[in-house]
Amino acid sequence: MELEPGTLIKFGGDKEVTIANDEVNGVVTTNPGFILNSEKANDKYSIGVVFAGKVPVKVNGVVHKFDKLILDSKNPGCAIVRKWYQWFKKPIAIALTEKSLTSIGLVDCVTKMEF
Repeated sequence: MELEPGTLIKFGGDKEVTIANDEVNGVVTTNPGFILNSEKANDKYSIGVVFAGKVPVKVNGVVHKFDKLILDSKNPGCAIVRKWYQWFKKPIAIALTEKSLTSIGLVDCVTKMEF
């Protein structure tokens, strides 16, 4: 399964991970701090995953610095800015950079996943 950097993922599915659509456990990255099972790092099925730290995240819509992000229910694997009426949804990341386009793009974020 090819997963682009910045894609939000969850544990499970036919492989060990799948694109997040109802919960988030990590973010795909090209620059992981370390790789579990590193002896298989060149395996075509291995992917770098971030559970905590600074990482680019796929986000749909306009983003301002320090916006709290939640999983986008309409675009699996993407985040959106949490609105005031979604206060009960736990943020998955906080934006460190801005994005002015309304389409999907990468935003540098800080994240800490909880399981």
